[in-house]
Order: sequence, then C-alpha cells, then structure tokens
Amino acid sequence: MLGGKVKGGAHGAYPSLAKLEDDDLAFTTDFRQLYLSLVQEWWGYGGDFLTVKGLKPLGLIKA
Repeated sequence: MLGGKVKGGAHGAYPSLAKLEDDDLAFTTDFRQLYLSLVQEWWGYGGDFLTVKGLKPLGLIKA
C-alpha cells in the first residue's frame, strides 16, 4: 500500500524458517485482515465486517 496515511514497514509476524509447510513458508497473516484494515481504518466502516471470525485489523493507517 502507498500513501501519506499508510504506516510504513512490515505488518504481522515474520514466518519462521523452522516451521515449513510442504517446504514452503507458513503464512502468518490472514489476507482477510488486509481487507478488514481497509474497510475499518480507511473507509471508516464500524460494523462487524469479518470481526465475527476473530480477525483484527493490521493497523495500516495512521490516525
């Protein structure tokens, strides 16, 4: 993501080289967290979009 309101850097946990799945890195961030971040932090929608799944936004947008 690009823009003046976007927090720079890596978001989420780094994958472990000790925990491979079929010789590939195991993902640590659910892609739905990105969607949740956009909907709640960028668009300002306060509903329960994906929060029923126990997901939390990534904190991508500066306040």
